[in-house]
Amino acid sequence: MRVSSPSQIGLVQIGDRFGSQYYLPYAISLLQAYAKTHLTDPASVKFGTPLYYRAEPDEALRILTGSQILFFSAYLWNYSLSIKIAKLYKVRHPETIIVFGGPQVPENPQRLTSFMTEHPYIDIACYGEGEEPFLQILEQREICAWEKVQGIAFCKEGNIVINSPAPPLVELDQIPSPYLSGVFDPLIAMTGGQQWSALLETNRGCPFTCAFCYWGAGNRRSIRSYSLERIMEEIDWFAKNRIEFLFCCDANFGILERDNEIVEKIISSKATTGFPKAFSVQSTKNSTASIYNLQRRLNQAGLQKGVNLALQSLYPPTLDAIRRSNISSAVYGELLTLFNSAGIPAFSDIILGLPEETYDSYVNGIEQIIHQGQHTRIQFINLTVLENTAMADPAYIQLYGLELIDSIIVSHHTSLQEASGVTETQKLVVGSSAMPPDKWVKARVFSWTMSLFYYDRLLQIPFLLLARLGGIGIRCVVEHFISKGSTFPVTASLLDFISQMAKGVAAGKPEYVASADYLNIWWQVDEYLMIKLIREGKLNAFYEEALQILEPLAKDLPRGIVEDALHLNRNLIKEPFATGDLVLTLSYQLPEIHSALQTGELPKLMKGIFSYRISRNLESIEDWNVWMREVIWYGSKKGDYLFSVQPIKECEEDT
Repeated sequence: MRVSSPSQIGLVQIGDRFGSQYYLPYAISLLQAYAKTHLTDPASVKFGTPLYYRAEPDEALRILTGSQILFFSAYLWNYSLSIKIAKLYKVRHPETIIVFGGPQVPENPQRLTSFMTEHPYIDIACYGEGEEPFLQILEQREICAWEKVQGIAFCKEGNIVINSPAPPLVELDQIPSPYLSGVFDPLIAMTGGQQWSALLETNRGCPFTCAFCYWGAGNRRSIRSYSLERIMEEIDWFAKNRIEFLFCCDANFGILERDNEIVEKIISSKATTGFPKAFSVQSTKNSTASIYNLQRRLNQAGLQKGVNLALQSLYPPTLDAIRRSNISSAVYGELLTLFNSAGIPAFSDIILGLPEETYDSYVNGIEQIIHQGQHTRIQFINLTVLENTAMADPAYIQLYGLELIDSIIVSHHTSLQEASGVTETQKLVVGSSAMPPDKWVKARVFSWTMSLFYYDRLLQIPFLLLARLGGIGIRCVVEHFISKGSTFPVTASLLDFISQMAKGVAAGKPEYVASADYLNIWWQVDEYLMIKLIREGKLNAFYEEALQILEPLAKDLPRGIVEDALHLNRNLIKEPFATGDLVLTLSYQLPEIHSALQTGELPKLMKGIFSYRISRNLESIEDWNVWMREVIWYGSKKGDYLFSVQPIKECEEDT
């Protein structure tokens, strides 16, 4: 009796490399783990090792050769390459069944039909949650009875057939853990010393309905959880396999009481094994005690670089348009105060290009956030329209006059050494009825200027001094600096680079800067410029220019105080090769004034002789690459760009 060979199943989930690490291909491996458990005849299929990196198409085809069914998990960052591999593979192996799934597959019937028509080499498109459709495709593979499989679209006799959606799995523990069930073991063994990052998924679903987000769209609003026992065992697996960076997939970590137990387990794991070294989460909204307690414990354990308090916008018409239940102003201010008092860096997200947002409402919102105490970091994020979100609806786009372009995607801090040769793109919003493209560029310039000069700490002390004690507001200071800085060579070169980058992004170019000289990675614009400014030895010239630019704003402040502020700021910058503690004498108690202004106080200026010790010995770095990585890259979210400073003596008088 002849025994048929098992069907060869190819798996593709392509990811980027971050430094030396890739993420384990979690999504496609969940499908494999589910199928291996629930197939009628598990021995009838053989799963290949997933393709997890951006291989050149010809290399990818060699790796996947022999696959009788080829499954792709597609999202923005791998969509174009996945499409190209699928098309080439179908040409060479027309008998292979090509299946696409993931968030990039449209759920809207009209868009799904267009997707299938546009890509005739794709035999099946799986929309929505993928585990059960994946299983049923494998069960029906011999007779191709695709009409029996929910949650898919396929071509039959020249027509696109869309089956009814597959209901979400109610009990998530029906899906075995790919970590605990050994799915990743062959990949880890094959790649030898490769370091991995990993995803921890404790639940699915989101009760919020933000128009730009996929999480709470459709039938994904209810929260379904994996068992706590499973999660604890997965954390042990991460430690055993020396996973350094762990990212939590949950949309609202902290929304469930049991998340406290998960945090305690991760803290304990790091304390006893050293792993994971970092645990990144997206916090739930409007729950002050929950957010603070969880984040405080994670930061005290050294598992996070900072706490994200996402706002997206402060403009009420925009919040209504995007259906955003924002963190209330009171909760945001309370959380900032709590984190600042505890010495825990907290940063915020603002999205550029949201509907109804004007240039004025955008920059005024930034000023308001700073006034509330956000001096660590605002992340200024460009708005991308994602498939299967409310914002992707043509009627929504037309309603708010959103102007979309195909923009090149790269991920910041990823390696330049990616061999695929295929460019990924996204639908980037570069204008709207409320913010035309020229105003979008202006807002992007304002954002990067804030990042470089305020949040990278190059000019935070004089900016805040002028804004608060000078009574003119941070918006006025920044716009003045942009306007007047163009007449000074060093400053003009920085501002011109920012302007050209903003115009380039608006035309579809990447929003990050590729640098083979600086760690061979993609840098944020402000990070790149700060490195360049210091690396080229232009820091002193920059501060001389800054004095001439900013001093005219100090009409209501004591003479010489801006010069003192710039002198202090320049000597605090944590540049490399800065050895030996430094004693600085100032005419005003500016370090104390800066600290007070950050907490919202309006301190009294005292004129006198104030001496300070800037501690550089303990934090000195004498290697460019280490400095770029440790200070500029890793220190970004917590704003760790300044040396510490302590008073030596005071001799003061009222002014």
